[in-house]
Amino acid sequence: MVISVFYPSTMVILPVLCAFAVGVLASFLFFRGRGGQKPAKSADDMKPGPEKDIVIGIRDNAAEFADLFEPLYLLAEGNVSRKDAVFEAWNTKVASSFGSLEFKSAFAAQFGYVEKWKGKKKKYIKNAQKLLKYIKKAGIERNKDIAVSGNETTAEKYVLAGNASLEEGASYDVLAHYWYREDEILSKGVIR
Repeated sequence: MVISVFYPSTMVILPVLCAFAVGVLASFLFFRGRGGQKPAKSADDMKPGPEKDIVIGIRDNAAEFADLFEPLYLLAEGNVSRKDAVFEAWNTKVASSFGSLEFKSAFAAQFGYVEKWKGKKKKYIKNAQKLLKYIKKAGIERNKDIAVSGNETTAEKYVLAGNASLEEGASYDVLAHYWYREDEILSKGVIR
């Protein structure tokens, strides 16, 4: 005869420990799948100041800046020959935007001195990377596809280089990526 000793407290603790272990495992898998990144703060959650003014100004006027996102990205990657032209275009658009005075002032204070950067490639790149972080905090993302198949959705997100027509099911290389915020396409990409 085998005598088994089970205490009532063991019957309660075991399911609690199992639930805890499952929770820890689920949390680990969730954060590992996201690369361990914390969720991005929204513009409204930022503390008041020039950074918040810039992020909110970009968010609220995103459509005005849509054609400048990809050149800025390429500059941040070091792939633009006329570095000053990218920031001059940004400064011109910000100055003529419907953005708040706080936005315009904060932007000019951080990115308005392009003439001081002449000949300093690293300064252009560093500032382009900084502005891209503000754009990301504004909820604006760059698509990362390198190839796409032709379909109705593709036509909404890309234009085809060379005035050709999009063929259903055909494979296309992405030449320039599209930019979006949630479900809104801000700037179409280019495919061929």
